[in-house]
Amino acid sequence: MVVLLAFGVDFAVLFGFLTFLLNFIPSLGSIASMGLASIIAAFQFGSLFPALWILVVLVGLDVIISSILEPKLMGQGLGLSPLVVLFSLFFWGWLWGIPGMILAVPLMAVIKIVCANVPALIPVAEIMSK
Repeated sequence: MVVLLAFGVDFAVLFGFLTFLLNFIPSLGSIASMGLASIIAAFQFGSLFPALWILVVLVGLDVIISSILEPKLMGQGLGLSPLVVLFSLFFWGWLWGIPGMILAVPLMAVIKIVCANVPALIPVAEIMSK
């Protein structure tokens, strides 16, 4: 939303809310929201150049947030290593697709809790933690 406001795109708050809702759909949601905002910017400005810059900035921010910031924050909040969070997203996404990516972090948190409470699996829980 801040990027769209900085570029002067109309309905920036609406796009911010739409991006919030669409980001619950892993990968495809952020692509859809960035694409829609860029298309609207192209129509508003009548040129592809501002829309291309908006798309580049939005993609750059999305990569930083989804690849670096979110796994780190999820890992800290749940006591999981960011590497475990990333690998769980890859594995469960590969196994079950989009529903697997949505359930990846809660499943890993449950697995860590179970491992922490079974004496033979305590080393596995320690490996999964920070």
